[in-house]
Amino acid sequence: MAAVARAEAGLALATRRLDQAMGRLAEARVEAHWAEQRVSAALSLRDRVQSEVGRAQFAAARAAALRDLATNATFLLTCRVDLLDEYNSDLPSLVSAALTGSASPFSGIG
Repeated sequence: MAAVARAEAGLALATRRLDQAMGRLAEARVEAHWAEQRVSAALSLRDRVQSEVGRAQFAAARAAALRDLATNATFLLTCRVDLLDEYNSDLPSLVSAALTGSASPFSGIG
């Protein structure tokens, strides 16, 4: 009888340990599921961030191109204003020359 009692006690202990192990396994499976969810969310976030970085780089490149365009336009307008100033600075003599027919009105520009 003592052997049966020891066997029953061993079985009960083994059953408790098995139940505990099964509980820990279930908890580990839940944790693994949530870890997979977090990894999936992190990968999705990484993809969105990479996409936004690409858009920002494109926008920065376009902004630089627009700055260059504005700089070039400013330069060209400055050149044109300078030419007009030069032309207008000698306007009385150009008109006089044009009225007398002695020279081309544009001979003084350059």
